[in-house]
Amino acid sequence: MVASRQNQGENYLASIFEFGCKSRNASRLSYPTVVAGGKNSTLINYNLNNQIIPDNKLVMVDGGAQFGHYNCDLGNVVYNTL
Repeated sequence: MVASRQNQGENYLASIFEFGCKSRNASRLSYPTVVAGGKNSTLINYNLNNQIIPDNKLVMVDGGAQFGHYNCDLGNVVYNTL
């Protein structure tokens, strides 16, 4: 959420999440990271991560990482862009 800005790309936020996991010694991601903004945040299994998130719209993040033999799941975090 700290990395989000107005008119930010979904792929940028996905990259920030993945960097955060890997820089904290995650072995790998549990599954492909999903970042969906605006109208895309309501789509189940959205995985393109290629749109610009409109100002003042919801963003849904679903991601997880593997640490040792444990796969964590962030689940769905929804927040509003500033």
